Amino acid sequence: MEFGLGFDFSRQNGRDTRDEILETDGELRSNFSGGVDGGLTNGNPVVFRIALKPAVSFGKIKSVNLATGERAEADLGGRHDICFAQRVPPIAEAVSALVALDQLRIAGVIGNVLKGEEVL
Repeated sequence: MEFGLGFDFSRQNGRDTRDEILETDGELRSNFSGGVDGGLTNGNPVVFRIALKPAVSFGKIKSVNLATGERAEADLGGRHDICFAQRVPPIAEAVSALVALDQLRIAGVIGNVLKGEEVL
């Protein structure tokens, strides 16, 4: 998961990725940071991308026989594509919520439950 330009930031110069502020309401010329600056939302749309590994869709795979420890080929017989498209939105939502909560914790807005600090 990456916010804004994410990993593309590492291939840029800092002067080329600055979000220029245009108005006192926080309007930006660009949103390279994906709405997150210094770990907190800057009031602009929060933009992030996620990447998913494609589902395995072939019948034979090379593996290891767990009983003997030797290399083996397993024949799964047919195609086993799973449709994980319906599973992606709740997972993305949950991860987004965890990231947002972590950023609030880092900023000191909420406490760390594991350390017995007050949450809100």
